[in-house]
This record gives sequence, C-alpha cells and structure tokens, in this order.
Amino acid sequence: VNFNFVKGAFFILFVILSWVGTSLIVKLTLTAKEQSEAGEYDKPLFIGYVSCSSFVVYSAKLVFEFAVKARCRLGSIEDPAVRKLEAKMALQLFAVFFVSVNLYYQCLSKTSLSSTIILGNTSSIFVFVFALCLLREKFSYTKLAAMFFCAGGVALVAYSDEESSSNSEHLFGDIIGLISALLLGLYSTLLARLIPIEMEESISFFNILGILGALCMVTFWPLLVIFHFTGLETVELPQGKAIVSIVVNIIFGTLLFDYCWARATILLGPLLANTSVIFVVPISMAVDSLFQKTSFSWKYYVGTAAIIIGFLLVAGKNYIDSLKAKKTEAEDK
Repeated sequence: VNFNFVKGAFFILFVILSWVGTSLIVKLTLTAKEQSEAGEYDKPLFIGYVSCSSFVVYSAKLVFEFAVKARCRLGSIEDPAVRKLEAKMALQLFAVFFVSVNLYYQCLSKTSLSSTIILGNTSSIFVFVFALCLLREKFSYTKLAAMFFCAGGVALVAYSDEESSSNSEHLFGDIIGLISALLLGLYSTLLARLIPIEMEESISFFNILGILGALCMVTFWPLLVIFHFTGLETVELPQGKAIVSIVVNIIFGTLLFDYCWARATILLGPLLANTSVIFVVPISMAVDSLFQKTSFSWKYYVGTAAIIIGFLLVAGKNYIDSLKAKKTEAEDK
C-alpha cells in the first residue's frame, strides 16, 4: 500500500468537500433573506475581508521568532534575507489575492453555487495566458485549444444561467466569477514568478500567507467604511447562525483548506492534485440540486463538460512538459 497516496487522497478529499461545503454555507448565509431563513448576512465584502485577514494566524511563527530574538538578544533564527523576500512577495500578491477572494464571495451572493465553482475552475486557463506574458513560457496549441473549450463552456454556462433564471443578477454574478478566476490565475502566475527556484525549499508559503493576511487586515479595512457610508454594504456585526457560518468558513474553507491543498500537492504531485479537484464540479451541481432545488439545462451540462475538457487538457500538457524537462535534465547530467 502506498501510504503517501492514501494520505494525499485523504487531503484532496477534504479539499473538495470543504470547498463545496463552506461555499454552500456562505451561499446560504448570503442569500438567506431570499429563502426566508434565519441567519441572513448579505455582507460578501465583510466575509471576504475576514477570510483574507484570517491568514494572519500563520504569522504566529514569525512573531514568536522576533519575540525570542528581542528577548534573548540572539541573531536571526532564520535567514533574514529569506524573511525579507517572503515579505516582499506578500506585498506584491496581497492586493490581487484580496480582490479575487472578495469577487468570489460577490459571485456566490449573485449566482448559483455550481456556477461559482465551475467558473472558479477556469483559473488554470488564465494561468496559461499570464504565463506567456510574465513567465515567457512557450506557446502551446494544446493550451490554446483548452482556452477555446473553456471560453465556449463559460459562454454556455452564463447563457444558461441568464435563460433559466428570473434573477437579473445571475449574469452579472457569472461575470464577477470569471474576473475572480482571472485574478486567481494572475495570483498563481505571480507566485511562480516571484519564487526563485534556488530558494524554493527555504521559503515558507505559510509565512507568506501570514504576512499577506496581515497586509489585507491593515490595508483594506477602509473599504468597509467606504462601502458603509455609500450604502453599498452597511457594516453590521454578524449574529447567531451567521457567526457560526463565518467561523466554519475561516477554519475549514480558509486555514485548513490551504494546508490540506499544500499537503495534497506534495503527496500526490501537482498534476494528480489539480486533476482531482475537478470532481468538485459534479459534486457542487449535485449539492445545488439537493439544497437549492436548482435544475440545469442541456446548455449548462455541455458548457460544464467543455470547461472540464479544457481543464484536463491544461493538466495533461503540464504533466507532459514536466516529464520532458526531467528527461532533459537527466540527459544533461
């Protein structure tokens, strides 16, 4: 028995279930008023702000390190150049990350759970576009075909949403979700560009997330004030079920999610981990049908299938490229 595979499968299963589960909880919280349910808290900006800021928990190690250094008058426990690099990376990433996460919650509040998750999975296609521009990657007809599959799929999903719903915000929500996926693709590409290969093992991703969370907390609180006084989203503290929903989302949909995703990628490899996540799409559609009583047209199914094909084309091409790179590296040695 390959225990690394078993552990990796457990982590990826947690990632899939937590993604769908916490998205459903937040969706029900944001739209409870429409369903005449208790616990309504239609504050996507506040939920996004708290979620991003919660990453500050990961900075506890850094705070402890500096506290020990100050108290004991020791030299830096870890390489200060690495810590500065982590802070620099977080500074370049936090704004894109914050906007992407908040647009995701805005999308959840305006369109269906399955549409939000399906559109979120198109981020890998945008990675291809940004990689051409920022990482100088070679052009690939396979990835270009994947882009067309995803573009057609997104158009069909959005058209189906608009056609089947009396809610005029659905199409707007789909557009927001697509922009969120685009920014997530930019975030992933910048992350790959900013991490030097020679320092990949010494850099702590959790330190970066901790600093990123602190930057989001300090920088974006004025947005809450602006939204409050312009009437876009009034500031109100959550109560009752809304508090439980937000806490559950922070623990399972933010902190544990990122840890399990990192562990799954290490244990299974990036290809298998990324490919496995696509199972979140049919699960989210099943959950939508069960809890939201959503019905899907043939256009929606065809569009979803096209997006999945595009996703698998990108994953497969990346895997083949990595095998070729390893073979070339082995021959050079």
